[in-house]
Amino acid sequence: MLELLIINASVVYLGYGLIAAAAGVIAALILLGLNYYGRLVPAWRLAYGAFLVVIVLATVWRIIAAMRANVLQLPEWDFLGFWLYSRAALAGLDVYAPGAVGGLAAAFHPTATFSREIIDTGFWYPPPTLLLFAPLGVMELRPAYAMWYGFNAFVIAADIVLSWWIFMPRDRTNLAATAALFLLLPGTLLTINAGQTNFLALGALLLFWVFRDSVAGGAWMAVATIVKPFLAILFVFSLLRRRIAVAAAGVAVLAALSLAAGAWFGWSNVASYFHPGRYAMLPAWVYTETTNQSLLATILRFRHGEQLASPPHDAVYTMLALLLFALTCVLMLRLNGSNGEWSLALSILLSLIVYPTSQMFYSIMLIAPLLLLWKHRSEVPYGTAIVAVVTCLAYALMRSEVFWATLLLWCLVAAIALAVAVRGEASPVRVRAVSAGGLAGG
Repeated sequence: MLELLIINASVVYLGYGLIAAAAGVIAALILLGLNYYGRLVPAWRLAYGAFLVVIVLATVWRIIAAMRANVLQLPEWDFLGFWLYSRAALAGLDVYAPGAVGGLAAAFHPTATFSREIIDTGFWYPPPTLLLFAPLGVMELRPAYAMWYGFNAFVIAADIVLSWWIFMPRDRTNLAATAALFLLLPGTLLTINAGQTNFLALGALLLFWVFRDSVAGGAWMAVATIVKPFLAILFVFSLLRRRIAVAAAGVAVLAALSLAAGAWFGWSNVASYFHPGRYAMLPAWVYTETTNQSLLATILRFRHGEQLASPPHDAVYTMLALLLFALTCVLMLRLNGSNGEWSLALSILLSLIVYPTSQMFYSIMLIAPLLLLWKHRSEVPYGTAIVAVVTCLAYALMRSEVFWATLLLWCLVAAIALAVAVRGEASPVRVRAVSAGGLAGG
């Protein structure tokens, strides 16, 4: 029996590895096809176009199937938590109090794991996030889930168009390739399955990318931080680039949204969020579970497996995180005269690495540094081959080892940034950032 279990586990592991490798190879082929598209004869261009269409249709079908299944079956993670806390907030409850949604959740017979991680700890997100979730609490769970998926479908389309507009030549082939690369990301389906907010966070990040030197960028920076707090790194990015007005605008928007949340849901919610012991209530397994792909989780799993008795205080993580932060800041300061794209990519990658509860589905953020590398491949020796290989590895690793995919990209982006700093150039590419007017077609 034991031998049979080992054989079955090996087969599953091999199959999973083959799927991961196939995703990496397909992503690399998409990029190589784009690179050589202008040299292809018409028949091969048609074949490449059909290849992109098949990928897009297959991934869209898979996403729609997942959405339909979740609306019908109503899974426990993660959307249920959003809906419960939106209901509690509308009912005037203190959503940061442990067990605040226990009565509401009882009808859904939550598992012990869900109760310990979601119900017993209170709401994870800052008070302004309740403004996003409030419309969900007005409806029953199933209609709310269907509406949430409809909203996310729109945001996915916007993310794809923004990614194409910022990083790719503006033609239909590149748009189709961008869509294929985005939908092929493992984090895309993971986000759909969990009913998570990552598409909205990515959209806010991309809009900040466009408007990073204007006050409008500050507003999008605030929205990104509210949706996913690890994107607060954007404030550090703005301050290091001496964009004080942008950072001030972000703070002002955060303050305004916090005031709105307090006025609507009660000031007790705002006060409770800042209780110093709130995050100490999180179960220890949050920091070691396999879905956590942070530097901290990687170190803890290596040293303790997934068995951890209490929330961690790891000196190795602290030292490495500080070292990575310092290196990133030094590179960003040296790149201060550039258009900011490399610095922004470094900031995002750093945050994904050091954020203590960085989840696997955050990997959709990697689309930005990947496309940035592709955009500037001609500035690197053997750039096309290097970026294609790195993309292949990144997509394969993102299936189960997002941390290593993120670290790989940080190393490559940091190496390019270091080369720029050493040469004393303003930027490895003399292409100005996309302007607000350019985005609007002006």
